[in-house]
Amino acid sequence: MAIVIGQGVSLLVGITLLPTIYYLLYKNGKRGILTKLVEKVSIKGLESTYEGGMDFFFEYKKSVFACFIGTLLLMMWFFFTMEKEKFPAVKQDEMVISVDWNENIDTEESLNRIKQLLAANSDHIVQSNSFIGEQQFLFNRDYDQTYTQAKIYIKTNDYKLVNIIKKNSQDLLPAIILMLL
Repeated sequence: MAIVIGQGVSLLVGITLLPTIYYLLYKNGKRGILTKLVEKVSIKGLESTYEGGMDFFFEYKKSVFACFIGTLLLMMWFFFTMEKEKFPAVKQDEMVISVDWNENIDTEESLNRIKQLLAANSDHIVQSNSFIGEQQFLFNRDYDQTYTQAKIYIKTNDYKLVNIIKKNSQDLLPAIILMLL
């Protein structure tokens, strides 16, 4: 709606206001103070350069048209002959582990278990964060979980270490429901 209103106002200004201002400024055909100011401020020689370019294009129409067609043909040749491929695979050096302890434990016990998991992989981890138990975010429902669940964010030194941390996590916590993202 804002774009439509903005475009509409721009159209009205372009059709009504600008021609009126031009007429009022140049109705006598004399160079007024404003015209002299605009000539001083404007880029020197821009109009003559533009007209020179237009004269060149109209003087050598056939050559310019041949160059244009040649450029189009060259682009088409490049399009069909150049190798096309997908974006390279993104190497992820971070992961989110969702844990359901499947036991009636409090948040302190959950925190201790997560600390054990992080300590076992501490030489590979650069940064970590944990959401333990129920979260009370008002607008973010991505972390809705029960008091027996936890989410652990882990960032590693290298993308190759993600699989090692996944294996260590599964070995340390085999009895729980573990979902690696």
